[in-house]
This record gives sequence, structure tokens and C-alpha cells, in this order.
Amino acid sequence: MSAEFIRGELTRLRNTEATLRKEAARHEADLAKARAAAAQKRRSAASTSSLSTAQMHLRGAESEDKKAATAADKLGAVSEARQERRRSDHQAA
Repeated sequence: MSAEFIRGELTRLRNTEATLRKEAARHEADLAKARAAAAQKRRSAASTSSLSTAQMHLRGAESEDKKAATAADKLGAVSEARQERRRSDHQAA
């Protein structure tokens, strides 16, 4: 392998790693935001005296829980992709 090829491959791998890190950070932020919103909606449901309003807040909390689960799944997929990339890097070396 030529030095130029190796430099190009290293650059490509670094770019891939940077992209995966950005994606993971975005999913972590989405997860934290959804969890915080769900907690806030549950607090609102607990503090209201109206049954219909409490139910509305709880439905909103369930929706935020689903968003959090989706973000966690995506974060897991990105983490798995990063690990797979590392394994392939070590095998190639």
C-alpha cells in the first residue's frame, strides 16, 4: 500500500468517526430533551385538579417516552456502528 492511500484511508476513517460522534451527540440530546419533557408533563399531571387535564399531560408524557425510546434505539445503533468501525480498523491494521 502506498503512503498516499494510507493517508486517504486515515482521513476517511477520521471523518467517519467525527460524523458518528456528531450523530451520537444529537441522539443523546434528543434523549435528554424527551426525558425532561416527559418528567415535566408528569409533574403537570400530578399538580392539576382537573382529570381531563391530567390525562392530557399523561398522554403527552407517553408521547415523550416514545420519543426517548426512539432516540435511545438510534443512539444504540450509532454506538454499535462505532464499535464495528473500530473492530474493522483493528483487523485491517
